[in-house]
Amino acid sequence: MERAQYGLTKVVIASHIHGLANAASDIDFLEIVRTPDCTARKSEINSVTTYELREYISEAVSGNGTLYEAICSTEVVYTSELAEELRENWHKLVHSERYFLSCMGYVCLPCS
Repeated sequence: MERAQYGLTKVVIASHIHGLANAASDIDFLEIVRTPDCTARKSEINSVTTYELREYISEAVSGNGTLYEAICSTEVVYTSELAEELRENWHKLVHSERYFLSCMGYVCLPCS
C-alpha cells in the first residue's frame, strides 16, 4: 500500500481485526488524511474508506463506533505522529454514552 500524499494513518478494519475473516473476505481499510478527500473506493479485492481529519474527529465525537476501529486497529499500514497522538488520546474523543449506544448490536473491542 502506498501512503496517500496527505495521509495520517491507514489501518485494516472490520472482519480482519475482529477475527471473522475467511478466505472469501475482502480487506477493508480506513484512512485518515489532512485534506478534504473523503471518498470510499472499492477495488475487486479491497475497499478503502477515507476521512478528512476534521470529519473523522467530528464523527468520532458524535459516537460513530465504526471509526473507533481506526484508533484501535493493530494492523497499521502506515501512521504518523499526529495519528499516534490520536491513539494516545482516544478517550478524549469518545463520549461513552454515545459510543455505547452506537455499539448496540455491534461487537466493539476495547483499546489495549
